[in-house]
Amino acid sequence: MLAARGEKGRESLIRLSHEIQQVAEKIRSLENKSTDIRRVVDVITEIADQTNLLALNAAIEAARAGEHGRGFSVVADEVRSLAQRTQASTSEIREVIESLVGESQQTATVMQAGLQQVEDNRVLSEQVAQSLNDIGDAIDHITRMGEQIASAAAAREKGGAL
Repeated sequence: MLAARGEKGRESLIRLSHEIQQVAEKIRSLENKSTDIRRVVDVITEIADQTNLLALNAAIEAARAGEHGRGFSVVADEVRSLAQRTQASTSEIREVIESLVGESQQTATVMQAGLQQVEDNRVLSEQVAQSLNDIGDAIDHITRMGEQIASAAAAREKGGAL
């Protein structure tokens, strides 16, 4: 009975170990996706930088055109404003991603430590289950020996009474 409970405990630890491994895989997947998002943010940042430069060049050309470039100057200012907002947003996205990656790495470290503890407990539970089996075998052996002794004593008593 104790051995069966030990076996159930061991099986439970094995299931927990597999579940922790699955969570760790999901965290690694999140880290990979964060890297993909970083690449996209880098492209957006580059486009915003180029757009800002184009807006600056457009403003220079509008100033050169004088009165005729006044309308174009307003458009150039709006484009520059959009580029700056895009740059600010990509910076915020980058910060959030860095925070996410940092927390994912910390979580992965904690998960790895938990996985190691589960593995240690699984090994220990196997040892306990084996010890319980050994104790059960020893009890069975002692019981059989006791029965043999009782049987021999009964036979001797019977033989002595004759």
